[in-house]
Amino acid sequence: MNFLAEMSGSYANMMLSLTLGIEFVLSSLINLLEIALLVWLGALSVVVTSKLVNGDIATVGIFHSQGTEGIDPERVGLFMVTLGIAFYYVIHTLRVPLCDVNIDDCSLMMPDLPEEALYVFGGGQGAYLGGKVIRIGKGIFGNDRFFE
Repeated sequence: MNFLAEMSGSYANMMLSLTLGIEFVLSSLINLLEIALLVWLGALSVVVTSKLVNGDIATVGIFHSQGTEGIDPERVGLFMVTLGIAFYYVIHTLRVPLCDVNIDDCSLMMPDLPEEALYVFGGGQGAYLGGKVIRIGKGIFGNDRFFE
């Protein structure tokens, strides 16, 4: 009987050490993947930025409507709102701690975007569409009296 108690105790110790070893390996793997993802995103940012600077990515006319001269303010506003919300979401995602090895405590989901950010994004879209309606209206009616 004493022999069985010793065997079950050593089995429990062995299982505990095996579980701790697996948790260490998995947590190290998660940390390695997190670092690899950050390096990949950084490299992607460097490549896109260098291609933008070199002119390999065409940006001519990105803020212009066809047939107009000058920069359309609604396009600039929409661009800034989109970049701002994307930047906010990336920072927010990096701040959320990754789950521990115990997956039961948390879900592996991307964080939700706050309602305020959705309102700002919707406002940017509305401003862009409003500017388009005004520009199309000026082209259809041919005069500015309609929009005064």
